[in-house]
Amino acid sequence: MVVQCQLREVLVHEACQARVVAKIGASRQGRIARAQRSRLFEQKRI
Repeated sequence: MVVQCQLREVLVHEACQARVVAKIGASRQGRIARAQRSRLFEQKRI
């Protein structure tokens, strides 16, 4: 039973870490996409 409990905690922790990593990755991709869009907009204006 103790091993199952520890295993469950590890799985929950890994899932939480994966969620945080996904959130960070999504925000980073969003920033990159916004930068590319603003760059394209500036090129069109010139």
